[in-house]
Amino acid sequence: LWSLYHIESEYKILINKGWSPQQARQVLPLNTKVQTIHTAFNADWKDFIKLRADACSGSVHPNMKVIADNIKDLMSKANATN
Repeated sequence: LWSLYHIESEYKILINKGWSPQQARQVLPLNTKVQTIHTAFNADWKDFIKLRADACSGSVHPNMKVIADNIKDLMSKANATN
């Protein structure tokens, strides 16, 4: 817990020094919860799904595959109601 507290303090120091959250997060451990927001046109999402959910570009990080599969399911449901 001490390590996490120390890392959080370092993150806040970097933010106060004018670093963007994207720059400062490089000090955070990989198991830190991060919220990201992405927007795209439908065609862009289809390409994203092809690359990440369907893994047409090769090996995909397991967490990214979960996210891409969720997006794919949401888009399928949205298309079914339209």
